[in-house]
Amino acid sequence: MNVTEAIRGRRSIRKYKKTPISEQDIREIIEAGLMAPSASNLQPWYFVAVSRRDKLDQIMETMQKVSEAVMPSLEDRFKKYPQVVAETRHFISMLGDAPLCVLVFLFKDDEVYTRKEKELMQSTAAAIENMLLTAYDKGIGSCWMTSPLIARSEERFSRNAETD
Repeated sequence: MNVTEAIRGRRSIRKYKKTPISEQDIREIIEAGLMAPSASNLQPWYFVAVSRRDKLDQIMETMQKVSEAVMPSLEDRFKKYPQVVAETRHFISMLGDAPLCVLVFLFKDDEVYTRKEKELMQSTAAAIENMLLTAYDKGIGSCWMTSPLIARSEERFSRNAETD
């Protein structure tokens, strides 16, 4: 498969087979993320691949709270499509029953990282895209989930509104 085929063919998949992902495939997907370009070569990311059922269950507990937090946004965006709201909420809370979840974290600990927050977000996004395209090339469905970020932003917004 060439790059153009991968870019045009990759889709966000929201329901997964229970087939485990091989260690080799996980390594290659993570390595693709590590090869992404980054602002000032800071490589501001780290990745955690989770495939143990008990750990995935813990993530799903958190994602249940995330799905509740993003409900107002979903209901507003899809006013005419309540089924889309229900399906999206189910996907967020259950991770589509994925056998693997790759958590992507962004370093922002020191002054250099703090001054370059937008560039670092872009860098991390490039790493995620590399991983998505690599998964697609291997025939592995994937979906980039932004709902935890949205929930976190809404939580901060709500807290600020309460203190104003």
